[in-house]
Amino acid sequence: MKKPLQRVLGAFVLLILSLATITLLAQDADPITASGSGIALPLLQPLVNVSGVELTLETTVTGTSAGLEALCAGTTTIAAATRPLSPAEEEACQSNNIEFMELLVGHYILALIGNPADTFYTCVPAAGLNQVFAPAAGSQTTNWNQVTASSGEVFPDLALSVAVVSDDNPAFALLDGIISGDGIRSDAIRGTTEAVINSVSGTPGALGVVDLQSALAAVDKVKLVNIESVGQTSGCVSPSSGTVEADIYPVANELYFYINRAQAETLAPFLAFFGTPDFVAAVESAGFSAPMPPTIANNMQVISGEVSGRVFSREEVSYQIPPTLEGAVTVEGSGSQLQFYQNVSTGMTGQYPNFNVTFNMEGDIAGYRRLCNGEADMVVAISAMSEEQIAACTANNVGLFTQPMGTQAVVLLGHEGDNFSLCLTQEQLATIWGAAATDTIENWQAIGESFPDQAMTLFGIREGNYVTDILLQQPTGPVLPVRIDTEQSTDPLYRAAATANVPGALTYMTWSDYQRVLANAQTRIQLVAVDGGNGCVQPSEAAILDGTYPLTQSSQVVISQKALAKEPVKAYVWSLFTDTNFGGLTVNGLLGLDFNILPALRDTLMAEFEAATIAAATAEITPEPESTGEPEAEATPAAENTPEAPATTQEAEVTEAPTATQEVAATEAAEATAEATEAGS
Repeated sequence: MKKPLQRVLGAFVLLILSLATITLLAQDADPITASGSGIALPLLQPLVNVSGVELTLETTVTGTSAGLEALCAGTTTIAAATRPLSPAEEEACQSNNIEFMELLVGHYILALIGNPADTFYTCVPAAGLNQVFAPAAGSQTTNWNQVTASSGEVFPDLALSVAVVSDDNPAFALLDGIISGDGIRSDAIRGTTEAVINSVSGTPGALGVVDLQSALAAVDKVKLVNIESVGQTSGCVSPSSGTVEADIYPVANELYFYINRAQAETLAPFLAFFGTPDFVAAVESAGFSAPMPPTIANNMQVISGEVSGRVFSREEVSYQIPPTLEGAVTVEGSGSQLQFYQNVSTGMTGQYPNFNVTFNMEGDIAGYRRLCNGEADMVVAISAMSEEQIAACTANNVGLFTQPMGTQAVVLLGHEGDNFSLCLTQEQLATIWGAAATDTIENWQAIGESFPDQAMTLFGIREGNYVTDILLQQPTGPVLPVRIDTEQSTDPLYRAAATANVPGALTYMTWSDYQRVLANAQTRIQLVAVDGGNGCVQPSEAAILDGTYPLTQSSQVVISQKALAKEPVKAYVWSLFTDTNFGGLTVNGLLGLDFNILPALRDTLMAEFEAATIAAATAEITPEPESTGEPEAEATPAAENTPEAPATTQEAEVTEAPTATQEVAATEAAEATAEATEAGS
């Protein structure tokens, strides 16, 4: 379980307190009071300075909780925070008629840095952080071959040294907050940010911790190291505002300003600055990471009064899962992104032992039939409902709520200069990669007369992988089995590098993995266009989303509106769209998913919950028409030909997971300790 991030901030807060009250003088101006987090509050002064707006500020570091308490009591205008305000704090604001503006103004992000000569790794798994930095690691982990790699391979025999910033630095607090035990390994080199960077840059095998902005400024000396996101279904994640706002990078503080709207007119010139390019530059110059453009746009909507109250933390209060939640949810359909849905159910079962989710993944056709017959609560589908299936639901008085869940795409990479593989038809792909080609098609000339006498080398994944299924889906007919005589690797960077080294080579991967290849600056490869019957289409985000690129698979969740009246179904559906859980889906590179849809989506869910509850109450006093039985809905050709995963029926495993309430309570306790330390000083 995470330790409270503020626990080790005592020395840092004392340092800030020595500069606690800062006054920016302006003639005949009433002071604007600001208080709160010792991490977030120091951002306020640089923003005022760069904005050029004359304000008299009186700022006092009190800690996040005390700052929010003062805001809701009406004794401060701006509260700087490293977490959203709690439901209890919001209730205090409402009781005192304090309307607040919630602004997400930046991020303080921890970054791991490594020596550029260490090419054997680009990512440290989350479990590896404890192996490297925990107090016991000083005696147990002194060589890279003792660290568990993300892919399972063994790192080389190379001495491991660790460098971290001193404990009065917020980056230290962030690291210590996710490491087991008290503090960091005793043999770590300690010092300033500059000292850590210099130590790592001059020592092969060294791994260091600094803030992201400092790391980015030193990319000529050190390399950024990704972190495998905790609890997600795939992949290592790079530090950035985008991955933090997607809740998939695990080590960062989000920085909030909560502002009393009663002072909006006085602050209007300053707040207008938040929508300018200079705002981004000011945040980054102050040592923080700026919000993403959609977040800045949301901030400006808050400032203009278009939206009010919670915007970035709406999930805190919109729907609360009952602490005594019990009951079952039945999920049917295809196996698309099944791991994501299982992860959510597993986390919930850990919190609510009398709750469970059963997965019967026997395909879209069976799933839709059972949904319409009232035998399933929801369907995870990779095909749209046919008219016959919709009619079956209508006949049984089963209303539906449908939510798109993104589009996955598979792209092919060829060896640069292989003009014969610049565009391939789906029929040719089936010929190349299908099981019938095993040990028979080993030369490009076997594909057709237009291809040269060139040896064919294929770098694949494995049979049964969903990426392979998308590759081998056919415009007509079922998904083909894949040939097994290819060189197989689950590492897309390896497959891309291998393809670059071999003329006549070909490989495939997801669009998101291709973005990793691009970020890795791989040369001597080329994208392959695909002809699905309407000409060659080069893969691009636009072509994937508009459906013109053929090697794609979209998914959706279809939920019975009757089921939405049940508390277990409400709780599970709501949990799918929390910031934390939703990150487990977006990390898989599904296009069309944007975290900025979540506030509006949660509003939609609340409306659906209410409508379902009212309909259920009405149904109790109004007899329903007789059921039409169990009509077998015929699938459209598109549905019949959609690849589906093998049937899987299982219940979520039980694991321990902290509730949101527990996390808030832990943070509150940490801040209270820090504030007590300050008071006693």
